[in-house]
Amino acid sequence: MQMTEVFLKLIETLNGAVFVLILLLLLAFWAIYKIARVVEKYEGFENKHKKFDDCLDNIKDSLSELKAKINILYEKNSLTVESHSPISLSKLGGEIAEELNIQEIVDSHWREIKNMIAGQSPVNPYDIQVAASAIAQKCFIDCFSDEERDKMKTYAYRKGLNLFELYPIIGVLARDKYLSDLGYSVEEIDKHDPKKIKK
Repeated sequence: MQMTEVFLKLIETLNGAVFVLILLLLLAFWAIYKIARVVEKYEGFENKHKKFDDCLDNIKDSLSELKAKINILYEKNSLTVESHSPISLSKLGGEIAEELNIQEIVDSHWREIKNMIAGQSPVNPYDIQVAASAIAQKCFIDCFSDEERDKMKTYAYRKGLNLFELYPIIGVLARDKYLSDLGYSVEEIDKHDPKKIKK
């Protein structure tokens, strides 16, 4: 006997309504099976989504560490700042700051710059130094006017300097103003420098 013959015999022996009911039950089981497969795939996606988020967080942390290390290396080799702690302007850095009136530019955008430093949540003078250094480039890009940026870019080009040499000047001047606003002196930075605190 073939399958179709068995199927036809079953239809003949069963009431039409019972056959439809069995057919509906089979259809319901098939639908439940398919839905379960979709749910399994979705749960797999959720797990992959969590793994992806964790991976992105790790990448973000690694990039933050890398950025901090690059800043340290850059400040140690910068022409415009002295690398000893507390960081200060070199002779060239002081000349550039004066020729470009960088302190006046920082003063004219102080509210924005102050908020950027405060956004880094510094708790002591050393943290303020780190925060001011970290936001210096962002100040140049986001706070300074097109005219101020163009003036600095042209100056750097004419002097044969990399524009990155100007950012530490902005950071040092912003740090000094922030410290002054809070009643700290620059010398207090070393009291909180993790490398200099004796255990």
